[in-house]
Amino acid sequence: MNLVDNEILKFLGEVKDGISSKVSPKVSASLEIVSEPGLHKLLGWQWIFKAYETGRGPTVNSAAGSPTLQESLAKWFKGKGLAEKEAIGKSWDLSKRIHKEGTLLFKNPKTGFLTDFFNESKLNSLSNRIGISWKSEILNKLN
Repeated sequence: MNLVDNEILKFLGEVKDGISSKVSPKVSASLEIVSEPGLHKLLGWQWIFKAYETGRGPTVNSAAGSPTLQESLAKWFKGKGLAEKEAIGKSWDLSKRIHKEGTLLFKNPKTGFLTDFFNESKLNSLSNRIGISWKSEILNKLN
């Protein structure tokens, strides 16, 4: 693998680590870097990228999921250390609000959390690192 590929993989690793630090262990475990010559991808559950970038809109159908949104939120709250009764209460209130209005991220799409990892500054930094790698690779081949 060449120096450019190494820089891209290092960057994707930094993105993966940054995302992993802000999501649940289950979501983090789903993230994977897949690489083949000239092509590198950060993969995860499809809904993760939508949920964390654009949020979830109001509920448009009456079919309950399995688990329901309220059950998923209760489990999440319990995982954060809340007692079961408190987790159920908070999840009930939050799920009603999400069903009616959507998530805060849905209501304010400019706050997409994945976008933070691919901002102009970080992409410029990657571009500079690749440029330095190419220069180093070219000089090595010339010597």
